[in-house]
Amino acid sequence: MRMLLAPGKPLAAWLERLASMQFVDRSVGIGAQAFTTLIPLMIVYSAVVPLADARGFADRLVHYLKLTGAAAATVHQAIAPPSTVAEGVSVLGFVLLVASALSFARALQRMYETAYRLSAMGIRGTPWHLLWLALIPAYLTLRPVIASLSGGLWRVLGSMALAAVAWLVTPYILLGRRISGRRLAPGALFTAVGMTGLGIATVIYLPHSLTASARNFGTIGIAFAILSWLVGGGFVLTGSAAAGAIALEQLDAKPGRMLRPRQRS
Repeated sequence: MRMLLAPGKPLAAWLERLASMQFVDRSVGIGAQAFTTLIPLMIVYSAVVPLADARGFADRLVHYLKLTGAAAATVHQAIAPPSTVAEGVSVLGFVLLVASALSFARALQRMYETAYRLSAMGIRGTPWHLLWLALIPAYLTLRPVIASLSGGLWRVLGSMALAAVAWLVTPYILLGRRISGRRLAPGALFTAVGMTGLGIATVIYLPHSLTASARNFGTIGIAFAILSWLVGGGFVLTGSAAAGAIALEQLDAKPGRMLRPRQRS
């Protein structure tokens, strides 16, 4: 084990960390929880927050993926318009949505705790989960601004910069500030590159997947396609978290490095 974690063996150490994190099960679990949490959250957000173009989540998805024909019609059929969503939001529904979001936040927290080998906070982490959830609307507001930048290169660089900030703040908050932002920077960079790559692949792959799924399975096919995409995101997040933790250990192992302070279990 010591040889696997020694400097010069980062790939072996990364694979060992993925195995200890139960990579496949954890990635699929995160993707599934994202499907039951983030999609409803974004649909409700698009319905209750006044936006400049007044487009709902379905319109934004169709526009972003450039869907046409049966695929676009099926997406609109599967996702209710903003007016219907706004009228249907109830206190009970909101409570259930928050409870689901807290469960998703705990899943992400446990992923980072396992990657960085920290003790579990459990229910004590709830205030940090709520703080992280409160920051999601800020990201959803900034993301369309970045996407509207002219020029493909600037749009990609802007997306990577926003992703780096988001995935630096996410573990910093969910881990209850037990690891400093400076120490989390390698993982944030890995995640930003991975999620940006996933975003580029999404524009190429997801329209075809949605079209084929809508043609073969109808409305439920849209759910299948989005779920598979979110599971892919789970693989990226888990792999990037493990890579960031291993990179940090490799840096700590180098002579003269003073990165160990500020990590508390």
